[in-house]
Amino acid sequence: MRAESGDAPVREGTGTTPVRDEAHTAPVGDGAGPARGRARVAMPAGPAPVPPPPVGYPPTGPVGAVAYGYPPGHPPPPGYPPPYGYPLPPGYPPPGWPAAPAPPPHPPVRHSPLGWTVVVASLLVIVVSAAIGVTRFLRVPPAPEVTWYAAHEIAAPPPADAPAAEWNAWVRQAIAVAMREQATALLAGDEEGYLAPVDPDDTRLRDDLRRRFAVLSQMGVGHWSQEIRATPDVTGKYSWHAEIRISYCFGDQTCRPNDLLIGTDWRLRGDDLVLTGLTYSGADQVGPRPWEAAELAVATGPRTVVATSPRLDQRLPGALAAAEEAAAVADSLARWGGPPSRYVIFLADSGDWSTWYGLEQPEWTAGAYVNQTDNEVVINASVVSAADTRELLIHELAHVATLAGERDGLRGSTWWLVEGVADYAMMLDRPLYDYAGIPAVRSFLRQSWDGDPAVDHPSVNATSEEAAARYGIAFLTVWRMADVYGHEAMLDFFGRVVHDGASLEDAAQAAYGESWATIRDDCERFIRSV
Repeated sequence: MRAESGDAPVREGTGTTPVRDEAHTAPVGDGAGPARGRARVAMPAGPAPVPPPPVGYPPTGPVGAVAYGYPPGHPPPPGYPPPYGYPLPPGYPPPGWPAAPAPPPHPPVRHSPLGWTVVVASLLVIVVSAAIGVTRFLRVPPAPEVTWYAAHEIAAPPPADAPAAEWNAWVRQAIAVAMREQATALLAGDEEGYLAPVDPDDTRLRDDLRRRFAVLSQMGVGHWSQEIRATPDVTGKYSWHAEIRISYCFGDQTCRPNDLLIGTDWRLRGDDLVLTGLTYSGADQVGPRPWEAAELAVATGPRTVVATSPRLDQRLPGALAAAEEAAAVADSLARWGGPPSRYVIFLADSGDWSTWYGLEQPEWTAGAYVNQTDNEVVINASVVSAADTRELLIHELAHVATLAGERDGLRGSTWWLVEGVADYAMMLDRPLYDYAGIPAVRSFLRQSWDGDPAVDHPSVNATSEEAAARYGIAFLTVWRMADVYGHEAMLDFFGRVVHDGASLEDAAQAAYGESWATIRDDCERFIRSV
């Protein structure tokens, strides 16, 4: 998609209208170019009735991402958040759950090591040639029998009359061990170990985690850790709620992790603490992430991972080819945090688009770089044609590459520079007059442009033509700086402003050896001549 900045995703619109949202997004194409956008998710019902969570859970708050929009398209509906801004995702609730009261009398139990459940793996069906590596994951019924084994020795639970502090410590330790060993099992490709802490009587939860294990394994997890945040909260008779921080990324072991917070529910089963409930990450966590909530078909290439609903798996070969080409362009622009280990692209159908990442986008949006993550992009495949996918992905992956690392300047007026560089990436090695927004720029110049190439983002009520013009002016300014001073000098200027937080004047003097006033006047003359 087109558009982004700061610590929020970018969204772009149909035709030529850009918009900002909680993920870097792009608009739907209308002949003038591709588009991008954002969505909100519904939490699934728990696998079995559990006591209500403590007051204040789950954490609430506004979605913590802002997205940029791809110009060609329609303006967002009235009241939609401004297209520019970089608020950080809301912070997690302060650590430290209240101490749990002493549990009720302890029922008779059979003392044995902490039990773990083992279930047989899921079925993988090849749906496309092995050269592309596309697989579909189908759910299979749970194994009729379960086996218990001691994955980790841990003391039996305290006596029924033990102090609350002793119970709190035991439950916290048991959950910490279970989460750590589950993460280890995922990285080792051990489905049996991954399902071990799950209640053997909870078929629904076991099925969902079996699906999750298959999807994550196929996507290629490079890092995965799970840590309990604080002492669990008592929610009922021998039942607890705990928040878990997941740190993950896809690619090799050097990939840069993304963090999110989820809720888990546990109960005592004999002497063993078992997992009985799992909540998806909420909108305040820019969730749920696609792998949390959906069956996915996956295709992998040397630089990218593309995943989608099995309903769209026929688009995977073309999307993977487009993603690999876009990644090569994006890699060439990485100067700061370096390119990601893998670019991760999710193709959403209309249903997924309304839930994944908690994104709420106008109907015309078509894609988003979710910059609360290091490398994840989502595309609204229901409005983006296969032919437009490559151009859209170049814009979005350029955001991933050029915004990696520190972003000290993103809270300033840098929208034009962030979007101009992403459009510049789309136009590398192409003639200037192939740019679809030039007619809108010409019209805008005759009406209301003040001559400053550092244009502000389009307002939420902007027409599609005005939005396309503002994107066009941003692009033409970046194009002109690269043409006059060179590609590398332009990227140096970008880095000084966006990553280092330098003023336009200081960055121009350092990168170009000229004042910003000189650069600005030259770009104005160039834009008026196009």
